[in-house]
Amino acid sequence: MEYPNPSKTDLPLGLVGLWPNFARVGAIGHFRTTAAHLNEHKQQLTATKQLIEKAQANGWTRQVEMNQTVQANLEAIIAGLEAPDDDSQA
Repeated sequence: MEYPNPSKTDLPLGLVGLWPNFARVGAIGHFRTTAAHLNEHKQQLTATKQLIEKAQANGWTRQVEMNQTVQANLEAIIAGLEAPDDDSQA
């Protein structure tokens, strides 16, 4: 039986390194992706914001808190992907 590499796990929008337990991209500390997935990250951010609005409207405090963390992580991922490369600024 072949076991997955515990230090790297591929995900649809990138990969996770050195993180033993993950359920979704927004809760991962060592997530790596590329600009090729920028649109999907933006779509996920839009969906997350909609989830937050629904959770707030229903008084689901824990869901709001969890998805605000996901939102912050997605915003950081998107900002990093949209930032200009330091190498290209000569």
